[in-house]
Amino acid sequence: MSTLPQIDPANATGEAVALLEQLRKRIGAVPNMAKAMASSPALLKGWMELSGALAGSASGGAKSYPYRVGWEDFLRHLVADAPLCSDFAAGIRDVAFAEACGRSFPNGAWVGFDDAMGG
Repeated sequence: MSTLPQIDPANATGEAVALLEQLRKRIGAVPNMAKAMASSPALLKGWMELSGALAGSASGGAKSYPYRVGWEDFLRHLVADAPLCSDFAAGIRDVAFAEACGRSFPNGAWVGFDDAMGG
């Protein structure tokens, strides 16, 4: 299995330097997954924004939700070619949840999951 090299924050260059430092300040460490994504700053930035949104705040709060775990598993699958154990129904549910988040986030309104599933 091939792996992506991990970029040591001390040796990072360009935009990756600021992103890794921001992540270190936010959570107190730089996870190995982020070090692997640092070779593509656009990927790292997208993951940080997605993680922040899924954690419940645009600034990346410390809350944890099962959907965040699912997204992190998916990104791990993409980046490190790790196995992805998910079924089609879970994918549909997760997409519906992401769409509900998109509708509720701008104004802070609660969107019930039945609404997200079209029910």
